[in-house]
Amino acid sequence: MFRRQLEQEKRDIVQKKSLLAAEKEKMRQQKLQELAATVPYYEKIVNSEADINKTTKCRENDIYEKDETGLMQFQHGQKKRHFFTDEKLFSNFRFRLADELSRAGMSQTKYARDVIKNIIPRNPERTTGIVPF
Repeated sequence: MFRRQLEQEKRDIVQKKSLLAAEKEKMRQQKLQELAATVPYYEKIVNSEADINKTTKCRENDIYEKDETGLMQFQHGQKKRHFFTDEKLFSNFRFRLADELSRAGMSQTKYARDVIKNIIPRNPERTTGIVPF
């Protein structure tokens, strides 16, 4: 008898908690509805309909045009280049250093690793603890 009474009390507590949670959710939904009604364009949002034929700006600009004359224009110097020039590459001291180490045949040595480590300092990765060089 005592155990049944305890079980019934537990069920009552669980039921009260679920009713309280449902009441809180109902109040929250009601507050959200009141807040939504204060938005100036609420009626427009509620009454709006989907237009499947309407395109967005992103979709309007997403047009593939096959380039038929690309090679010819490039050969005649009419097309803009989309790559780095020698001047641009060699203006970077890191690239010059890598190039000089490679020319000297030292790019895969411990000395090269130490030089790069001193010139271009990097922190070890926090999550793995792996030293970058």
